[in-house]
Amino acid sequence: MRLGLAVNAAQFTLLVAVNALVGGLLGAERTVLPLLAQSAACSAPSAPCCRCWPNASSTCPTTPRP
Repeated sequence: MRLGLAVNAAQFTLLVAVNALVGGLLGAERTVLPLLAQSAACSAPSAPCCRCWPNASSTCPTTPRP
């Protein structure tokens, strides 16, 4: 039985690549989706901005977007 990183270099490289891609996707999801949800909530002209985001009220305007 052979052990070591050199023997399993292909598997190790694949593991690192998959972990990097999954981490990048999760980071992008947690960054982009809240912004999209906020812009979707603010897109209705009759709805006040951030009505579903109680903690984000300080960053949102008090008047609805046109």
